[in-house]
Amino acid sequence: MPMRMLMRLTVNLLPLLAYLLLSLSSAADGRSDTNQLFSLTLHAPSTPLKFGAEVRLRVTVTNISGNTIRFGRTPGIVPEEELSYDIEVRNAPGQLPPLTPFFRHLKENPASTWGSYTTYSLEPGKSFDDELVITKLYVLTEPGKYTIWVARGQDPLEKSGKGVVKSDDITLTITK
Repeated sequence: MPMRMLMRLTVNLLPLLAYLLLSLSSAADGRSDTNQLFSLTLHAPSTPLKFGAEVRLRVTVTNISGNTIRFGRTPGIVPEEELSYDIEVRNAPGQLPPLTPFFRHLKENPASTWGSYTTYSLEPGKSFDDELVITKLYVLTEPGKYTIWVARGQDPLEKSGKGVVKSDDITLTITK
């Protein structure tokens, strides 16, 4: 076979070969778009919170796959994981409450989001908890009921992207 024909054949087959290798590697490690690697459980406070108080919620991340998975985590004594999740808050009529100046700036300037991260390995069946300060992102200006959920990208080193793992909704009550 002439060299020129061989090169053309190779160039035409490269995308197919890359696709097949990617498919085989995904199948080999048990990952697919329909299988979640982990679950998120958002815990509601057991009592109503006072208006104006800091709102902290705990989310439990559980590895439900058969493999060890890695997560990007903020370092430090008090981790700040709010930006590792998509967090949505809605008031009783279903509207988003106002964003804090900090969160509004990040939404308007996504390139300004950066920081240090460490890698945390989570073995199958194991869990870890994150505390999320909701009032760092949203201004809860009125007493009432709020519905909140969190999500994280299926690739645990990314915030979002292909395949998202979402928690159930919880209801938070804020009193005067």
